[in-house]
Amino acid sequence: MPPLAFVPSNPDTNGMFSLSGIAIGTYRLAVAGMPRNTYLKSANLGGTDVLINGIRLDSQPAGPLDIVLGTTPGSLDAVVLDEKQMPEASVAVVLIPTAPLQKRFDIYRNGTTDSMGRIHWDGLVPGDYKVYAWEDVENYAWTDPTFMANFDGRGTAVRITDGSRDTVNVKVIPYKTN
Repeated sequence: MPPLAFVPSNPDTNGMFSLSGIAIGTYRLAVAGMPRNTYLKSANLGGTDVLINGIRLDSQPAGPLDIVLGTTPGSLDAVVLDEKQMPEASVAVVLIPTAPLQKRFDIYRNGTTDSMGRIHWDGLVPGDYKVYAWEDVENYAWTDPTFMANFDGRGTAVRITDGSRDTVNVKVIPYKTN
C-alpha cells in the first residue's frame, strides 16, 4: 500500500484539518515532520485502527480520521552475546513488534552492534516486541514471515512502555543456523 501523502496542512486550534482530492484506493498512514520524541499512538476511522489495517477509501469517509500523537516513547539498550556469554560486535540486530503491531513496518528498528556488542534505540512506540540478532542476515529478510518462521522462539521478548528505558541481553543466532 502506498503511504497516504498530501500537501502539508495547518490544523486549526482544535487540531482539525481536511484533505481533498484523494483517489480511491488502499493506503497506509504515515506522518512526516513530527517533533522529536513524537510518534503515532493511534489512528482510527469509523472504529477501525488504520495504523494496523490501513485505510480503504471507496467513497467519502463517514467520519473523521482521529489521529493521536504520543510524546513519551520508550528506549532500549540491547547487548548481544554469543554462546559463551561474550559480547558480539558487528552483529545485525532487529526489533520487531509482535501481533497485532507486526504490520506496522514504521516501528521496526534495525542496526548493528558496536565493538562492545551494544545497540541503543530511542523513540520507540510502546508495545510488545522481540529482539533478534544474527551474525549474518540479508537486509530486511526479517520482514518476510516465511523467513521469520525459521526463527520462532529465538527472539528475546521485551515490552516497551510510555517513557521506559529498558535493557535486554540477546543471544546471537549463529551464521550456521541461518
